[in-house]
Parts: sequence; structure tokens; C-alpha cells
Amino acid sequence: MRKKAKSAFGLRIVGVVLLCTLAGACAKRPPETDPEAVARYEAANDPLEPMNRAIFDFNEGFYSYVLDPLSDAYKFVVPKGVRTMVRNFLSNLSSPIRLINNVLQGDTDQAQITLARFMTNTTVGFGGLFDPATQWGMPLRNEDMGQTLAVWGANEGVYLVLPFFGPSSARDSIGFMGDLLMDPVTWILRDEDLSYLNWARTGADALANYPDQRDALKSVQEQSIDDYAAVRSLIRQRREYEITNGQSEPKTDTQEDPFSDEFGDFPDFDE
Repeated sequence: MRKKAKSAFGLRIVGVVLLCTLAGACAKRPPETDPEAVARYEAANDPLEPMNRAIFDFNEGFYSYVLDPLSDAYKFVVPKGVRTMVRNFLSNLSSPIRLINNVLQGDTDQAQITLARFMTNTTVGFGGLFDPATQWGMPLRNEDMGQTLAVWGANEGVYLVLPFFGPSSARDSIGFMGDLLMDPVTWILRDEDLSYLNWARTGADALANYPDQRDALKSVQEQSIDDYAAVRSLIRQRREYEITNGQSEPKTDTQEDPFSDEFGDFPDFDE
């Protein structure tokens, strides 16, 4: 059993590494004789667009025919209050990752808040099922290794659309591996009798957070001629916003700004 758990864990890491390697190998810049194409290439930072669009279409089908029905069933069967507790619990479970990234970014103030949130919600919040910390002036701020790499000066690399996981970048894909490796819960659950709980946690996290994220993306897609380009712009702007903790001005890779008054504010993916 332990061997199988290690293999499954390793396969997830190898998969992301291979995808990042593919990104570096396939990137092809347009010839300098076509300045307009070069300008579009640099603005979108998406040299893998044909492959990304194919994966994007695959994901849309998977979301529509698999995750959407599962999400609807989950919302129908599980009361809203219980769904909130599940989200709170899973968020609290990820506190060590946020804390480590706070420290790696040199943000001691936020590290103290993250630690205080974790201790408060774990005790007063009954293991994280409730979130009294937010009510007591300690709001959640998500941090991950992708953001840490950005703070350290790493460029985002090429834009990527990952199968099932959706929009990302070379930097964030590497960051995802880093978060996976430094998550103490991942290592605890690798015990031969608990390895299956890693997959259960992943599935529960997807069901808990998917509806809000899906609704936010759909609202942008419905107002766009090119779904793929709209989502790419939204995700890249949102990521920049998260990295700078809300201090950056939105950047666009098209003339249309999906965060203008017409579209409203940034959708909140933190909870």
C-alpha cells in the first residue's frame, strides 16, 4: 500500500514536470518579419495557444458533463451551512502552506495573522469548521508558492492550460509542486492506511470551491466573443492582483478590459 501511495504522489509531480518541460520545448516565437504577430505573441505570452485551446475545450467538456452535474448534486444534497463548514475546514487545513509562504516572502506581519487564524479557527472554530477569526479582524489571504516565486523575481513563464486543473503558467505549475511537497497534511496522509484520504481531500476541495469559481468565469465568458482569450485575460490579471496583494493595476492582453465597470470587480476566489 505504501508503495502505491508513493507512486501516485510521484506521478502527480512527474506529470507537472513533463508539462513544464513541454512548454519550454514547444514555445516558438513568430518571425521578426511579422511585427504584428510578434506584438500579439509578447502581449498574450501564449506561444502554446493551439495546445492550450485544445486542452481548454477538453476541460470545458469535462466541467460541463462531469463537474457541473456533480456540483449541482452536491449543492442539492448538502445544506448550505454544511457546505460552508466543509470549505472552512479545508481552508484551515491549508493554513500551514500559507504560513510557510508568508515566511518565505518575508511577510512577518501576515505570517502572524495566518498563525493566529489557524490557532483561533482550530480551537474556537471547532477544528476549522467555523471561521471566527475573520469576524475578529483576521481575514483570510491566500498565499502559495507561485506567488512566492513571483516575489522572489521569477517571471510567470508561458501561459498554460492544464488538463482538469485549468489555467496556469510555468511558474505557477512549479509552485504547485512546491506547495504539494511542503504540505504536512500530504505527508501525514501518505501513511499506508490513510493514502486514500489525499484523493478524498482533493475531491472535496474541488466540490467545495468549484461552484463559485465556475460562476465567476461563466459571467465573463458570456460577455465575450472569445471564451478562451477572456478567461486567459481574467486569470492573468487576477494572478497579478493576488501576487501584489491588490496593489497592482490590471494588465490586459487584449484591448478589452474584462474588469471594467461593465464586468464589475475581480471575482473572489479566496473562499
